[in-house]
Amino acid sequence: MLAKLKLHCEGRGAAVTPADGLKGAAVILGGSFAALLVTYLLRQQPGEHPYRMAFLSNAWLFFFVISMRYWLVKRWSARAQVVYIGGLSSVLVGLTLLAGWIGR
Repeated sequence: MLAKLKLHCEGRGAAVTPADGLKGAAVILGGSFAALLVTYLLRQQPGEHPYRMAFLSNAWLFFFVISMRYWLVKRWSARAQVVYIGGLSSVLVGLTLLAGWIGR
């Protein structure tokens, strides 16, 4: 299904420009630094919470997926972008929760 969606959406819209690459990089780096700050602040609290640690170790992946809007799926329709990025985000949330559950 994903291949069919990609073939349907391929070739539409504007090409990826260097400015788009910079926007994507800014999202990844800005989000990573924000996650680093949150990680530092949350580690000051006593105790280890496995779900919190699982989320904090995977936080950069969420920003990577969000940045795909600017470079990987730019030519896709808005609906296809929402489905693709939303689906990947859902998988990341599920894997993060699974990692937290395993770490209990």
